[in-house]
Amino acid sequence: MGLILSEKQDFWGEYWAAGPLTSMVDGFESNYQGELRDGWLQFFSTFSAHSRLLDIGTGNGAIAMIAAEYSRAEGLNFELHGADRALIDPQQSLKEKAELVDSITFHSQAAAENLPFADQYFAGVSGQYAFEYTEHEKALAELWRVLQPGGLACFVMHDHASEVLRRGREQLRQIGLIEGLKFYEIVDALGVQIDLINEGQAVAGNETAEKCRHQVNEVAATLSTEAASSFSPESLRFAMGFGGRAMEILGSQGIDAARDQTARGRKELAGARLRYEDLARAAGPVGQSESILAMARKQGFIDLLLEPVNHDGTVLIGQRLTMLRPE
Repeated sequence: MGLILSEKQDFWGEYWAAGPLTSMVDGFESNYQGELRDGWLQFFSTFSAHSRLLDIGTGNGAIAMIAAEYSRAEGLNFELHGADRALIDPQQSLKEKAELVDSITFHSQAAAENLPFADQYFAGVSGQYAFEYTEHEKALAELWRVLQPGGLACFVMHDHASEVLRRGREQLRQIGLIEGLKFYEIVDALGVQIDLINEGQAVAGNETAEKCRHQVNEVAATLSTEAASSFSPESLRFAMGFGGRAMEILGSQGIDAARDQTARGRKELAGARLRYEDLARAAGPVGQSESILAMARKQGFIDLLLEPVNHDGTVLIGQRLTMLRPE
Protein backbone atom coordinates (compact mmCIF):
# COMPACT_ATOMS: atom_id res chain seq x y z
CA MET A 1 0.00 0.00 0.00
CA GLY A 2 1.38 3.35 -0.85
CA LEU A 3 3.27 5.32 -3.41
CA ILE A 4 6.92 4.25 -3.55
CA LEU A 5 9.02 7.32 -2.84
CA SER A 6 12.36 5.77 -3.81
CA GLU A 7 12.96 3.85 -7.01
CA LYS A 8 15.76 1.95 -5.25
CA GLN A 9 13.85 0.85 -2.17
CA ASP A 10 10.40 -0.69 -2.10
CA PHE A 11 9.94 0.02 1.59
CA TRP A 12 6.29 -1.03 1.52
CA GLY A 13 7.22 -4.32 -0.14
CA GLU A 14 9.80 -4.96 2.58
CA TYR A 15 7.19 -4.16 5.20
CA TRP A 16 4.54 -6.51 3.79
CA ALA A 17 7.11 -9.30 3.40
CA ALA A 18 7.42 -9.37 7.21
CA GLY A 19 3.78 -10.49 7.42
CA PRO A 20 1.74 -7.70 9.10
CA LEU A 21 -1.91 -7.27 8.16
CA THR A 22 -2.32 -3.62 9.12
CA SER A 23 -0.40 -0.85 7.43
CA MET A 24 0.81 0.68 10.70
CA VAL A 25 1.69 -1.66 13.56
CA ASP A 26 1.88 1.16 16.08
CA GLY A 27 -0.24 0.05 18.98
CA PHE A 28 -3.51 1.08 17.31
CA GLU A 29 -4.89 -2.39 16.73
CA SER A 30 -8.40 -1.55 15.49
CA ASN A 31 -7.62 -0.93 11.81
CA TYR A 32 -9.55 -3.99 10.64
CA GLN A 33 -11.81 -4.70 13.61
CA GLY A 34 -14.96 -3.35 15.25
CA GLU A 35 -17.01 -0.76 13.44
CA LEU A 36 -14.53 -0.51 10.62
CA ARG A 37 -14.79 -4.21 9.87
CA ASP A 38 -18.57 -3.99 10.17
CA GLY A 39 -18.54 -1.29 7.50
CA TRP A 40 -16.65 -3.55 5.14
CA LEU A 41 -19.02 -6.43 5.79
CA GLN A 42 -21.93 -4.15 4.98
CA PHE A 43 -20.22 -3.10 1.73
CA PHE A 44 -19.56 -6.70 0.65
CA SER A 45 -23.14 -7.67 1.50
CA THR A 46 -24.37 -5.53 -1.42
CA PHE A 47 -22.89 -7.91 -3.99
CA SER A 48 -24.52 -10.98 -5.47
CA ALA A 49 -23.05 -14.46 -5.85
CA HIS A 50 -20.04 -14.81 -8.16
CA SER A 51 -19.34 -11.08 -8.17
CA ARG A 52 -15.84 -10.00 -9.17
CA LEU A 53 -14.28 -7.73 -6.57
CA LEU A 54 -10.96 -5.87 -6.48
CA ASP A 55 -9.10 -4.51 -3.46
CA ILE A 56 -6.50 -1.86 -4.35
CA GLY A 57 -3.49 -1.03 -2.18
CA THR A 58 -4.16 -4.45 -0.72
CA GLY A 59 -0.86 -5.03 1.07
CA ASN A 60 -1.20 -8.51 2.59
CA GLY A 61 -4.88 -8.62 1.71
CA ALA A 62 -6.61 -7.74 4.98
CA ILE A 63 -9.71 -6.25 3.31
CA ALA A 64 -9.77 -8.89 0.58
CA MET A 65 -9.72 -11.54 3.31
CA ILE A 66 -12.74 -9.94 4.97
CA ALA A 67 -14.49 -10.31 1.62
CA ALA A 68 -13.28 -13.91 1.37
CA GLU A 69 -14.58 -14.73 4.85
CA TYR A 70 -17.95 -13.17 4.05
CA SER A 71 -18.15 -14.94 0.69
CA ARG A 72 -17.42 -18.29 2.31
CA ALA A 73 -19.88 -17.77 5.17
CA GLU A 74 -22.68 -16.81 2.78
CA GLY A 75 -21.80 -19.27 0.01
CA LEU A 76 -21.37 -16.44 -2.54
CA ASN A 77 -18.22 -17.65 -4.31
CA PHE A 78 -16.84 -14.17 -5.03
CA GLU A 79 -13.97 -13.88 -7.49
CA LEU A 80 -11.50 -11.84 -5.45
CA HIS A 81 -8.43 -9.90 -6.58
CA GLY A 82 -5.95 -7.80 -4.61
CA ALA A 83 -3.58 -5.34 -6.31
CA ASP A 84 -0.73 -3.32 -4.86
CA ARG A 85 1.94 -1.02 -6.28
CA ALA A 86 4.50 -2.64 -3.96
CA LEU A 87 6.11 -6.03 -4.38
CA ILE A 88 3.77 -8.34 -2.43
CA ASP A 89 3.50 -12.09 -1.95
CA PRO A 90 0.87 -12.85 0.71
CA GLN A 91 1.06 -16.58 -0.05
CA GLN A 92 4.62 -16.46 1.22
CA SER A 93 4.29 -13.87 4.00
CA LEU A 94 1.01 -15.19 5.45
CA LYS A 95 1.43 -18.96 5.28
CA GLU A 96 -0.60 -19.34 8.48
CA LYS A 97 -3.62 -17.89 6.65
CA ALA A 98 -3.14 -19.96 3.50
CA GLU A 99 -6.76 -21.12 3.28
CA LEU A 100 -8.05 -17.54 3.01
CA VAL A 101 -5.10 -16.11 1.08
CA ASP A 102 -5.32 -18.83 -1.55
CA SER A 103 -8.90 -17.79 -2.33
CA ILE A 104 -7.63 -14.40 -3.57
CA THR A 105 -5.62 -13.68 -6.71
CA PHE A 106 -2.92 -11.17 -5.85
CA HIS A 107 -1.33 -8.81 -8.38
CA SER A 108 2.06 -7.54 -7.27
CA GLN A 109 3.44 -4.21 -8.51
CA ALA A 110 0.03 -3.32 -9.97
CA ALA A 111 -0.68 0.39 -9.53
CA ALA A 112 -4.25 1.65 -9.23
CA GLU A 113 -3.50 4.05 -12.09
CA ASN A 114 -2.68 1.17 -14.48
CA LEU A 115 -4.53 -2.01 -13.55
CA PRO A 116 -3.99 -5.31 -15.41
CA PHE A 117 -7.68 -6.02 -16.02
CA ALA A 118 -10.14 -5.86 -18.89
CA ASP A 119 -12.66 -3.04 -19.19
CA GLN A 120 -15.73 -3.33 -16.96
CA TYR A 121 -14.38 -6.44 -15.23
CA PHE A 122 -15.41 -5.74 -11.63
CA ALA A 123 -18.69 -5.29 -9.79
CA GLY A 124 -16.93 -3.60 -6.90
CA VAL A 125 -13.65 -2.03 -5.82
CA SER A 126 -12.45 -1.51 -2.25
CA GLY A 127 -9.41 0.05 -0.60
CA GLN A 128 -8.41 0.87 2.96
CA TYR A 129 -5.77 3.58 3.39
CA ALA A 130 -5.05 3.05 -0.28
CA PHE A 131 -6.76 5.43 -2.69
CA GLU A 132 -5.22 8.55 -1.14
CA TYR A 133 -1.75 7.18 -1.99
CA THR A 134 -2.55 7.22 -5.71
CA GLU A 135 -2.49 9.91 -8.37
CA HIS A 136 -6.14 10.68 -7.76
CA GLU A 137 -7.44 11.70 -11.18
CA LYS A 138 -5.61 8.91 -13.00
CA ALA A 139 -6.78 6.34 -10.48
CA LEU A 140 -10.40 7.48 -10.76
CA ALA A 141 -10.25 7.19 -14.53
CA GLU A 142 -8.80 3.68 -14.24
CA LEU A 143 -11.41 2.63 -11.70
CA TRP A 144 -14.12 3.92 -14.02
CA ARG A 145 -12.61 1.75 -16.76
CA VAL A 146 -12.51 -1.51 -14.76
CA LEU A 147 -15.87 -1.08 -13.00
CA GLN A 148 -19.00 -2.44 -14.61
CA PRO A 149 -21.92 -0.07 -15.13
CA GLY A 150 -23.70 -0.21 -11.81
CA GLY A 151 -20.40 -1.05 -10.10
CA LEU A 152 -19.76 0.25 -6.59
CA ALA A 153 -16.52 1.51 -5.04
CA CYS A 154 -15.70 2.15 -1.40
CA PHE A 155 -12.53 3.64 0.07
CA VAL A 156 -11.52 4.39 3.63
CA MET A 157 -8.99 7.24 3.51
CA HIS A 158 -6.70 9.00 5.95
CA ASP A 159 -7.90 12.23 7.52
CA HIS A 160 -5.73 14.96 9.04
CA ALA A 161 -7.72 14.94 12.27
CA SER A 162 -7.72 11.16 12.70
CA GLU A 163 -6.12 9.13 15.47
CA VAL A 164 -4.13 7.24 12.84
CA LEU A 165 -2.46 10.46 11.67
CA ARG A 166 -1.91 11.64 15.24
CA ARG A 167 -0.08 8.43 16.04
CA GLY A 168 1.84 8.57 12.77
CA ARG A 169 3.11 12.06 13.57
CA GLU A 170 4.12 10.86 17.04
CA GLN A 171 6.14 8.02 15.54
CA LEU A 172 7.94 10.46 13.26
CA ARG A 173 8.78 12.62 16.27
CA GLN A 174 10.17 9.61 18.11
CA ILE A 175 12.21 8.45 15.12
CA GLY A 176 13.70 11.94 14.82
CA LEU A 177 14.65 11.83 18.51
CA ILE A 178 16.29 8.41 18.20
CA GLU A 179 18.27 9.47 15.16
CA GLY A 180 19.20 12.83 16.66
CA LEU A 181 20.57 11.18 19.82
CA LYS A 182 22.57 8.73 17.65
CA PHE A 183 21.32 5.88 19.79
CA TYR A 184 22.57 3.02 17.61
CA GLU A 185 25.94 4.68 17.04
CA ILE A 186 26.68 4.94 20.75
CA VAL A 187 25.46 1.37 21.36
CA ASP A 188 27.92 0.24 18.67
CA ALA A 189 30.72 2.27 20.27
CA LEU A 190 30.08 0.69 23.66
CA GLY A 191 29.95 -2.73 22.06
CA VAL A 192 33.41 -2.22 20.56
CA GLN A 193 34.84 -1.26 23.96
CA ILE A 194 33.26 -4.24 25.71
CA ASP A 195 34.52 -6.55 22.96
CA LEU A 196 38.06 -5.21 23.37
CA ILE A 197 37.86 -5.83 27.12
CA ASN A 198 36.53 -9.35 26.54
CA GLU A 199 39.41 -10.02 24.14
CA GLY A 200 41.95 -8.73 26.65
CA GLN A 201 42.88 -5.78 24.44
CA ALA A 202 41.60 -3.18 26.90
CA VAL A 203 41.18 -2.85 30.63
CA ALA A 204 37.79 -2.81 32.29
CA GLY A 205 36.98 0.61 33.66
CA ASN A 206 39.16 2.50 31.17
CA GLU A 207 38.16 6.05 30.38
CA THR A 208 36.90 5.38 26.85
CA ALA A 209 34.73 2.45 27.91
CA GLU A 210 33.28 4.36 30.84
CA LYS A 211 32.49 7.34 28.62
CA CYS A 212 30.67 5.07 26.17
CA ARG A 213 28.76 3.38 28.97
CA HIS A 214 27.73 6.74 30.38
CA GLN A 215 26.50 7.89 26.96
CA VAL A 216 24.42 4.75 26.45
CA ASN A 217 22.88 5.02 29.92
CA GLU A 218 22.12 8.70 29.44
CA VAL A 219 20.45 8.27 26.06
CA ALA A 220 18.58 5.14 27.19
CA ALA A 221 17.25 7.09 30.19
CA THR A 222 16.07 9.87 27.86
CA LEU A 223 14.30 7.39 25.58
CA SER A 224 12.73 5.60 28.56
CA THR A 225 11.42 8.86 29.95
CA GLU A 226 9.98 9.78 26.56
CA ALA A 227 8.38 6.35 26.24
CA ALA A 228 6.77 6.65 29.66
CA SER A 229 5.19 9.99 28.74
CA SER A 230 4.11 9.13 25.17
CA PHE A 231 0.59 7.96 24.31
CA SER A 232 2.07 5.75 21.57
CA PRO A 233 5.71 4.85 22.38
CA GLU A 234 6.16 2.05 19.84
CA SER A 235 9.16 3.45 17.94
CA LEU A 236 11.03 4.20 21.16
CA ARG A 237 10.44 0.71 22.54
CA PHE A 238 11.38 -0.77 19.18
CA ALA A 239 14.73 1.03 19.12
CA MET A 240 15.57 0.21 22.73
CA GLY A 241 14.69 -3.43 22.07
CA PHE A 242 17.25 -3.73 19.29
CA GLY A 243 19.84 -1.91 21.38
CA GLY A 244 19.20 -4.14 24.37
CA ARG A 245 19.44 -7.31 22.30
CA ALA A 246 22.73 -6.13 20.82
CA MET A 247 24.20 -5.82 24.33
CA GLU A 248 22.74 -9.16 25.43
CA ILE A 249 24.29 -11.18 22.62
CA LEU A 250 27.62 -9.36 22.61
CA GLY A 251 29.23 -11.64 25.19
CA SER A 252 28.01 -14.92 23.72
CA GLN A 253 28.09 -14.19 19.99
CA GLY A 254 30.59 -11.37 19.63
CA ILE A 255 30.75 -7.90 18.16
CA ASP A 256 29.65 -8.87 14.65
CA ALA A 257 26.37 -10.35 15.92
CA ALA A 258 25.82 -7.28 18.10
CA ARG A 259 26.44 -4.96 15.17
CA ASP A 260 24.04 -7.01 13.09
CA GLN A 261 21.32 -6.21 15.62
CA THR A 262 21.97 -2.46 15.52
CA ALA A 263 22.19 -2.54 11.71
CA ARG A 264 18.78 -4.22 11.59
CA GLY A 265 17.45 -1.63 14.00
CA ARG A 266 18.70 1.22 11.81
CA LYS A 267 17.19 -0.36 8.70
CA GLU A 268 13.81 -0.97 10.32
CA LEU A 269 13.76 2.55 11.73
CA ALA A 270 14.61 4.05 8.33
CA GLY A 271 11.83 2.04 6.70
CA ALA A 272 9.36 3.15 9.37
CA ARG A 273 10.32 6.78 8.76
CA LEU A 274 9.58 6.39 5.05
CA ARG A 275 6.23 4.72 5.71
CA TYR A 276 5.09 7.35 8.22
CA GLU A 277 6.26 10.15 5.94
CA ASP A 278 4.32 8.47 3.13
CA LEU A 279 1.25 8.33 5.36
CA ALA A 280 1.48 12.04 6.18
CA ARG A 281 2.01 12.90 2.52
CA ALA A 282 -0.90 10.75 1.39
CA ALA A 283 -3.26 12.42 3.85
CA GLY A 284 -2.64 15.59 1.86
CA PRO A 285 -3.88 19.03 2.80
CA VAL A 286 -6.94 19.64 4.93
CA GLY A 287 -9.99 19.10 2.73
CA GLN A 288 -8.35 16.51 0.46
CA SER A 289 -11.21 14.03 0.89
CA GLU A 290 -13.70 16.64 -0.33
CA SER A 291 -11.41 17.36 -3.28
CA ILE A 292 -11.32 13.65 -4.19
CA LEU A 293 -15.11 13.53 -3.97
CA ALA A 294 -15.31 16.43 -6.43
CA MET A 295 -12.91 14.64 -8.80
CA ALA A 296 -15.05 11.51 -8.62
CA ARG A 297 -18.16 13.51 -9.48
CA LYS A 298 -16.35 15.07 -12.44
CA GLN A 299 -15.31 11.60 -13.62
CA GLY A 300 -18.99 10.67 -13.74
CA PHE A 301 -19.54 8.72 -10.54
CA ILE A 302 -22.87 9.22 -8.81
CA ASP A 303 -24.45 8.52 -5.42
CA LEU A 304 -21.31 9.88 -3.81
CA LEU A 305 -21.16 9.77 -0.02
CA LEU A 306 -18.32 10.98 2.19
CA GLU A 307 -18.64 10.20 5.88
CA PRO A 308 -16.34 9.94 8.91
CA VAL A 309 -15.24 6.51 10.11
CA ASN A 310 -14.95 6.10 13.87
CA HIS A 311 -13.69 3.47 16.27
CA ASP A 312 -15.67 2.87 19.44
CA GLY A 313 -18.11 5.51 18.22
CA THR A 314 -15.86 8.46 19.05
CA VAL A 315 -12.30 8.00 17.74
CA LEU A 316 -11.95 9.29 14.18
CA ILE A 317 -9.83 6.95 12.07
CA GLY A 318 -10.60 8.17 8.55
CA GLN A 319 -13.14 9.16 5.92
CA ARG A 320 -15.21 6.68 3.92
CA LEU A 321 -16.01 7.51 0.30
CA THR A 322 -18.57 5.42 -1.58
CA MET A 323 -19.56 5.97 -5.20
CA LEU A 324 -21.37 4.28 -8.05
CA ARG A 325 -20.61 4.01 -11.73
CA PRO A 326 -24.03 4.64 -13.30
CA GLU A 327 -25.74 2.12 -15.56
